Amino acid sequence: MAQQASKKADPNQARAARKKLKKTRREAKDFLREAKRLTKRYGKRLQAEKLTQLQAGIAALENALPVANVEKLGGALKHLDQLVEKHLGFARRSPAVEFTVSISKALAIALVLRLFVIEAFKIPSGSMIPTLMIGDHIFVNKLSYSLRLPVVNKSLFHWGGYERGDIVVFVNPLDDERPFLQRRDYIKRIVGLPGDTVEVKGEVIYVNGVPQPREIAEQEFGYYDRLGDDGPWVEQEGELLKEKLLGPDGKVASVHDVIRDPGRPHLIYEGPFKVPEGHLFMMGDNRDNSQDGRAGGWYVPLGHVKGRALVVWLSWGKPGFWLWDDVGFRFERFFTAVR
Repeated sequence: MAQQASKKADPNQARAARKKLKKTRREAKDFLREAKRLTKRYGKRLQAEKLTQLQAGIAALENALPVANVEKLGGALKHLDQLVEKHLGFARRSPAVEFTVSISKALAIALVLRLFVIEAFKIPSGSMIPTLMIGDHIFVNKLSYSLRLPVVNKSLFHWGGYERGDIVVFVNPLDDERPFLQRRDYIKRIVGLPGDTVEVKGEVIYVNGVPQPREIAEQEFGYYDRLGDDGPWVEQEGELLKEKLLGPDGKVASVHDVIRDPGRPHLIYEGPFKVPEGHLFMMGDNRDNSQDGRAGGWYVPLGHVKGRALVVWLSWGKPGFWLWDDVGFRFERFFTAVR
């Protein structure tokens, strides 16, 4: 019976040994990098004998890393730690300094990511309903089309790739004369590319004379809009349409939903809007409640584009889940792709 119990314990002991070896190897690799850094930076200050001892300790730890012997690895790690403390103790960072450096590095990485790679935005209005709802929080890929300098509306490197149907965040070109902090970020869908001619006839989009197909998906589509950032939520109803935007090659570039408000008056004809080179023409998916390129025919310079919307990572609004209200988390929208 004792032998059987011992055999049953062996797998657990083996797992524990592998776990300990893995942890020791990780610690050894981290310390090895630190020891090499200190030796390279301060080795010239040491006597030849001390430098030789350090180099030997580093070599011993490197040789022990591939060997599956935790005692040998731990011994080599301890020996190198003693050598570094003895000969390079003056250069080792205190725990407080090490913590500060680590935090600083993390903040620097986060700042670079936010400025050049990924940025979070909150949807404040209903102009992109039903694709984006008020209270959606999204991530935007700032490297979708270019490497853009923050603050100034200029790109260091521009590789393009804009497509009809892309949903992008951009600085409103109507705000160019405003102070920087008062300029507004908008989010809309690209409808016209540089050189395109966009028209709206009978509420159907025409790009370069080609109608963009759409059909009714729901006659009575209910949703919630909001009157201002802190205003009341208002239940609305409209027609939900399935729209397709065609690419320059005539193939479908985007399939998405748009809303039409049958209770509002509609213009028979809007346009034509001739998109200048180096610019884009934008429209919101909530077609009757969107301030976009149709309002005065404004166009978005490519340098104003901050990036393409990727995913909804958080959503808070109505209807949602909360302990005492129907305004809360909309879990069904978490981590949904923006298309």
